Amino acid sequence: MATAGGPQTGRRRTGRVLLAVGVLPAVGALPVTLVRLLGRDGVTPVAQVVGLTPFAGLVLLVAVLPLLVVAFPLRGPRWPAAVVVCALLLHGWWLVPRDVPAAPADGTSVTVMSVNARFGNADPGRVVELVRDNGVDVLLVQELTPGLAAGLEASGLTGLLPEAVTTVRPGPDGTGTFTRWSQDRLPAPATTFATVRSVVTVPGARPLTLTNAHTWPPLPGTVDRWRDDHRLLLEAVSEGPDPQVLAGDLNATRDHARFRALTATGLRDAAARQVWARTWPANQLWPPLLALDHVLVDPATGVDQVQRFPVDGTDHLAVVAELTVARPPGA
Repeated sequence: MATAGGPQTGRRRTGRVLLAVGVLPAVGALPVTLVRLLGRDGVTPVAQVVGLTPFAGLVLLVAVLPLLVVAFPLRGPRWPAAVVVCALLLHGWWLVPRDVPAAPADGTSVTVMSVNARFGNADPGRVVELVRDNGVDVLLVQELTPGLAAGLEASGLTGLLPEAVTTVRPGPDGTGTFTRWSQDRLPAPATTFATVRSVVTVPGARPLTLTNAHTWPPLPGTVDRWRDDHRLLLEAVSEGPDPQVLAGDLNATRDHARFRALTATGLRDAAARQVWARTWPANQLWPPLLALDHVLVDPATGVDQVQRFPVDGTDHLAVVAELTVARPPGA
């Protein structure tokens, strides 16, 4: 004999299970969404988790399916589904590819490569190979040690990029910019790791200001150093003349408010159209999770292409950006 209300009881039980399946991951992901929305990521643990914003969006995408089943076919509570759908719309907006400057109709091509050498352990032969194969005109190296500087020279970098402005130090502190054309050192902000600034003479184009940066990472207990480094970089590029390039390991993703403050100056992420491009940690059993290495350009400098390459000995991918620098007026 059938029990009265059996099907209805079954639907309620199914609804509770699906509600739990949807709500539990959403509870874990929604705080990341809120942090990204508020843009206040200068404290622990906010600074560390906001870089996971795209992955929180994927979790919400999975969570919304059972919640929609609860809300409509099963006629259960609808507000959990509504909250998650609104959050997903935000994530979708944050993932929309941003525009990058178009190449000027008449300009000079400049290929820029940036690589974090991880305590100077990057394979110098591989770095020079990438410079040669990609026609790199400007190489920006972070964590440039005396040993790596010697290895780069022995591997033939000087013959390709003879001009160097460097601060060579042991460990993660050193930074160096190597160029095909002459360059002059500029005053640089006193960031935790050495920032190198220079102006390079590009044939047929206006002098190009280069900022080679490596900020302190937002580690628990030392987030203030990370904030201060980004503040100093922001001041430097805000006062810098165009055309200019800011490149390096910024230890921030597009979802960090500190990174968005840099782009608010008018600089643009050369890889803004590449939504899922990641650079760290590289050379692992899994793909890189975060985009920490960037090339930012002023609005008058066009972006033709951005690529990433593995380098043995470092946990960062090298970023190679093909740019077009506008000619001076009247040239």
